[in-house]
Amino acid sequence: MLSPALNYDFICYPLKTQYFNRLDISLRSEIEKLFSDIEQGLVSTQDTKTFALSQIRNLFNLKIKAIKWFLEGNNVGALSKTIEDCYNDFDGLIDNSKLIFFVENLKFALRSNKRLIDSFVEQVEANPINIEIELKALSLEITYDQFITSIALGVPDEETAQKIIDLVGASLLIEFSAISAGILIEKKIEISENKAMQLTSLIGNAAQEYSAVCYELGMFKRHKSGQSVLQFDNTYVEEQQYLADLGLDELVES
Repeated sequence: MLSPALNYDFICYPLKTQYFNRLDISLRSEIEKLFSDIEQGLVSTQDTKTFALSQIRNLFNLKIKAIKWFLEGNNVGALSKTIEDCYNDFDGLIDNSKLIFFVENLKFALRSNKRLIDSFVEQVEANPINIEIELKALSLEITYDQFITSIALGVPDEETAQKIIDLVGASLLIEFSAISAGILIEKKIEISENKAMQLTSLIGNAAQEYSAVCYELGMFKRHKSGQSVLQFDNTYVEEQQYLADLGLDELVES
């Protein structure tokens, strides 16, 4: 089973901002280290995409533990609400003209992820045994490299396997972007025009790829017959056109 929970893209950010005091010391320490490392990367001169990719494994490892925490506490129903609660957290960056497009893309990613999580929660509520299946799958807390290997070997269709890998990769870059936005606001960090463009390019590419692959894999909505819905709905098309009108197609290719 390809779990939508694995592509929950804002689980590390709200775990720090909304649930931190409920976590054990080990998980708190891991979150604090990840946030500290990302903060250092944001104020460095290193290329943002290069730095984000260097954090993929750490993000994946923390995400697995975060998902497991939500499932063990039977907090699956809170996932969608968590997205709603953090939706406006990033508005503090809108006053910075350099980061307007960054925030717009981040919110687009939030809306896309909420569609996926709503579908996941609906499936769990209809079949609670899914939680046990997910916990069993997460019990080994596989690493990112092990995950890539398992998909490459376990999914017969090479094209589908690559889409799954691309989807998870995009979800981790969205996670990175959400954490970065939170840090910029909390720490009142001023970044250069170039750094802002790099952040916008990163989230722009990740958000659009994530949403597109979700539709291609039929993960957003399903017909009553159980067949996947692969066509793009009007909301998706309108949002893609909106981002294009902002000039982001040119920006993300730069």
